[in-house]
Amino acid sequence: MATELKFSDLEPALSSESLAAVASFGFTCMTPVQASSIPYFLKNKDVCVEATTGSGKTLAFGLPIFEILKRSVPETTEISKHDVFALIMAPTRELASQIHEVINKISQFHPRFKSVLFVGGTHITESCTAFEEHGGHIVIGTPGRILDVKNRITNVLTFKKLEVLVLDEADTLLDMGFRDTISQLLAFLPKQRRTGLFSATQTKEVRELARAGMRNPVSISVRVQTRPNANNDQNSDLVSRNNNAETPALPTLQQATPSTLDNCYMVCEYDQRPDEILNFLRTHLDKKIIVFCATCACVDYYSNVFEQIAKKGKLLPDTLAVLGFHGRMVPKKRTALYRKFVKLPSGVMFSTDVAARGVDIPDVDWIVQLAAPKDPAFFVHRVGRTARAGRTGGALLFVTSEEQSYVDLLRGRGVPLRERERTTALNDGDNLIETNSGPATCGSALLKAMKTLAMTDRTVLEAGSHAFMSFLRAYKEHMCCYIFRFEQLDIGAIARSYALLRLPKIPETRGVKGKPIEFEITNIDTSTVPYLHKEQEEARLRRLKEAYEAAEEEDKKAQSEARERKNSAKAAKQTAAEGESDGE
Repeated sequence: MATELKFSDLEPALSSESLAAVASFGFTCMTPVQASSIPYFLKNKDVCVEATTGSGKTLAFGLPIFEILKRSVPETTEISKHDVFALIMAPTRELASQIHEVINKISQFHPRFKSVLFVGGTHITESCTAFEEHGGHIVIGTPGRILDVKNRITNVLTFKKLEVLVLDEADTLLDMGFRDTISQLLAFLPKQRRTGLFSATQTKEVRELARAGMRNPVSISVRVQTRPNANNDQNSDLVSRNNNAETPALPTLQQATPSTLDNCYMVCEYDQRPDEILNFLRTHLDKKIIVFCATCACVDYYSNVFEQIAKKGKLLPDTLAVLGFHGRMVPKKRTALYRKFVKLPSGVMFSTDVAARGVDIPDVDWIVQLAAPKDPAFFVHRVGRTARAGRTGGALLFVTSEEQSYVDLLRGRGVPLRERERTTALNDGDNLIETNSGPATCGSALLKAMKTLAMTDRTVLEAGSHAFMSFLRAYKEHMCCYIFRFEQLDIGAIARSYALLRLPKIPETRGVKGKPIEFEITNIDTSTVPYLHKEQEEARLRRLKEAYEAAEEEDKKAQSEARERKNSAKAAKQTAAEGESDGE
């Protein structure tokens, strides 16, 4: 949500070049995080900023960087293409790339300063060669790649002239295990610098990093303040500095999510959730939706299944774009899928938390969470993909009745949620996809269609089994294990939600602990389910034949050895009998 304060009213004032850059973005007024942090940055203060995602943090540090460089490196100063004056670190290549795009656009109005991007997905030598040949005054990238480049071309890439350091999504940087890498990079940087630390949540680790890498930072918290009164509830943006904000006359709740976000939860079992997703998509066909899943395997399964169902054009229109996105994808494929979804006017993308870490996908209307994140702090990151920069958006979380106390936990962390009623699942009469002659043990048209896919496509069959097992492992590792208790988990419902034909033989399905597992095995020989891809199926059949022949050969060998042992025993017995006869 924008304030009434204009960029042109800032004190200290922005240069004409920076104001022209702001105008190119189409902005006039600042967001609260920009209005509160830019002035301190311009006054050479270190800033530690906590603000909801999508609040305009990139411009909040992007503009001050160019203003500081403009003052510190005057026009009369000759600079080398390898002089690095600013360093910006982000947790993922997608976020780093977005920051690079914004910095590049601003640099068009400050042509003296060029930027360079260091992220994974390409060979390290490409990054090194690019910097050696073209240089860059503002280095943007992920910590690991920046450190790797630094170690390889240490004489070319130096930070002796560095003026500004920015850590974006600092809480996520630390959550992803970059603490040691960041510490190594900090050792290369001059002490006399300006540092900006931007984060959606102020964790203990973030505060420790601020103490270690900043000099008397100004702490800024930009959150939504809810003031209840007798007539209605009023939301406004609350800016506190150095934790000394005045105490309001009425009780206040500091909200961790944007006031423009409609945040909902729905109580339903795991095997009911695919139906809810389907019905949600059917009623939001003109919207852009991200569905967060627990694991990469879950993303692969649901994106595959819903894409096939959409292609059939029965339960979903064939025009619906369905994508899957997670961190284990080949970098080029992941980048291509990300760019494709950015350009889409509507569609659905199933994703892991890799899309929750600061990625700015324009015009996302809804966030749906098939399962709660393992780390509650990531809830804010997930829902922060929508309702960005003052736009409206919605979020929906699924929980079972046993998991419902998670909603209270979130509310206690400043995340308001309202309950949303369940919709009616498609029944047999709505089943427009024909099933085969095998028994159908699922109640809805969608689950029957999913089971049909599993009985006819081995890729879907195996994907469902992998997703099921990976989900169980993830559930057992949940940080809120006192809420998400594995012994209360309905494993049969989860198996049905992945349309399993039979339960995998793993310790979690033996039913020793927890709820009894209610699951009906489908009477089908799963070894006969083929791959639809011809070469893949031929390779599978070849492996089966080789395994059968090897087993047959092993059986023949065992029979031969058994005969030899029998004959040897018979001969030994006969020899012993003859010996006894001779003795007599």
